[in-house]
Amino acid sequence: MFITRAIERGVDVKVIAEWQGHRDGGRLILQTYSHVRPEHSNRMAALMTTGAAGERDSDGDANRAVVSRASEAKQEARWRAS
Repeated sequence: MFITRAIERGVDVKVIAEWQGHRDGGRLILQTYSHVRPEHSNRMAALMTTGAAGERDSDGDANRAVVSRASEAKQEARWRAS
């Protein structure tokens, strides 16, 4: 769980690999721990949308607005990858 949390908090993968004594530049870390929890995925997708911070949906719910924008960003990323 330590490595997953470090990745989610933005610690550089190469640094994590060093901490773990790996000499592969983070390849093993990424292959093993690059799975993403839904909460983290939503936060990262929200970073990719303009104006997501402080935004509110029609009911005034900021969290729902961010999740909605995050969902849109993930869909766009999937579309671009295909």
